[in-house]
Amino acid sequence: MGSAWVRGIDDFKKAQNVFQVVDVDKTYTMFSDTKEEKELWLTKIQSAIDQLVKRFPELKGKKKKRKENKLNIYFIL
Repeated sequence: MGSAWVRGIDDFKKAQNVFQVVDVDKTYTMFSDTKEEKELWLTKIQSAIDQLVKRFPELKGKKKKRKENKLNIYFIL
């Protein structure tokens, strides 16, 4: 998890308030109800990652080069 980071995704027609937790091997895409909630999630998740790395410094620098994939978002209607 020390190699993870979070990023907000711009809103588009069918999805708003989208953000991702990105790690070396996997990306998790999530949605929130509001923009404010999205910002809170981004802040809290990044803070948790930072605290984890602070507590276990050996986790920092574990990033490997990641092959970028196209963004796939699926909607459940």
